[in-house]
Amino acid sequence: MYTYNKCLCPDCTKSALSSFNDSCELTDEPGYCIEHTEDKDAAIKKIRSYIDSHDKIVGLNANGITISDIDLTNKKFYGCTLQHVTLSSVHANGLRGRMCMFDFSTITDCDLINSNIQFSSFSGSRLVHVLFTGSDLIHNNFNGITAYQSSFDDSDL
Repeated sequence: MYTYNKCLCPDCTKSALSSFNDSCELTDEPGYCIEHTEDKDAAIKKIRSYIDSHDKIVGLNANGITISDIDLTNKKFYGCTLQHVTLSSVHANGLRGRMCMFDFSTITDCDLINSNIQFSSFSGSRLVHVLFTGSDLIHNNFNGITAYQSSFDDSDL
């Protein structure tokens, strides 16, 4: 599971983004949430670089970030938290996810075709033009989602 570090900003109750060492590997170092991060663009760039350079992503905390135009095809996410994220134009065919949290996220114009996602949560999320066609979606939480023009056709939901 992801390391839960509280934001170092006094009185902030949000979780800190994952931190990285010089070799672009995850560390357990404390840090700041996206709201209190000094250089938001640099923080998102580090997270994106980490995702781009790894096929298996374990324990990433990227709460509240915005990512668009990224290819996650055949990537594997385990124990990651991506709550309150905004994802747009993400191509993730064949994505594998286990115990990931996407609660209260906004996901638009994304393809998750033939994905295998289990024990994950999308509760309270907004899905617009999202394709889960042909996916295995087992033991996931979709409570309270709002989905517009999205497809779960031929999925094991």
